[in-house]
Amino acid sequence: MTIWQNIFSTFIGVLAGFLFSIALFYFTTTQRRYKSARTLAKNLNKEFEYNINFLKNIISDLNKSIEKIASDDDELHMFFDYKYYQRLFLQAYFQQGYLYDKLDPEDIILLDTILSHMAPLAGNWINEHIQMWEKKQITKQRVTQVLSFERDTLEGFIKNIQTIKRKISGSSKT
Repeated sequence: MTIWQNIFSTFIGVLAGFLFSIALFYFTTTQRRYKSARTLAKNLNKEFEYNINFLKNIISDLNKSIEKIASDDDELHMFFDYKYYQRLFLQAYFQQGYLYDKLDPEDIILLDTILSHMAPLAGNWINEHIQMWEKKQITKQRVTQVLSFERDTLEGFIKNIQTIKRKISGSSKT
């Protein structure tokens, strides 16, 4: 074997090793991203389930409050606190850019509306109306109207979350 054959064979071996390492890097990165996206989507679905149950509990409390107010029961000991509405995995899913892969702009606007409404201090609006009713500053009709509006809004949010959950669980944008 001549020196040029040794140089050429070494060059071919180095080039093949370099190309293989690039292909291996690309393959492992793709697999890692795919697994991360699947895990994140799974956790997001669990977060949606938690939030749906959370909203159902609030709706139940709203219904109880409406019944107590309708019967002029002054012993209304309800406090609506929205700070337990979860948004961690939704924000992570958004930051990774996956939301735009799965959802239409209208769906993203709906999610933003839900997140804005479920802000930690948003429940204070309801609590203030209940306190004003207890102090006889507003009528029974007005506080019932506010609570009914909130209940109907949250019921709509549940339907929207379920629709968005189905879209994210699906493999393509609908």
